[in-house]
Amino acid sequence: MRGKVKYNHRQRQYYTYTDHFYQNYEVTFEYELGSWGTYYDPPEPHEINILEVIDEKTNEKVDDPYLLHLIEEEIYDHINTNG
Repeated sequence: MRGKVKYNHRQRQYYTYTDHFYQNYEVTFEYELGSWGTYYDPPEPHEINILEVIDEKTNEKVDDPYLLHLIEEEIYDHINTNG
């Protein structure tokens, strides 16, 4: 019998993202860890869902697609290195 090790719960987290202009953003996101894989099945990536990004300087919601992409990549790397 083959099975996948998969976490079936989402975890809500908060993260402060700082861009290259030293502007801070408060990020609310959920993630679900992907599986490590088995001998028969490849590993699955983490699922990240950014719920809200707030500019800390103006206190406004941010919806710039490029900025959201950069934040998602940094969060993905953070989860991979820090669990």
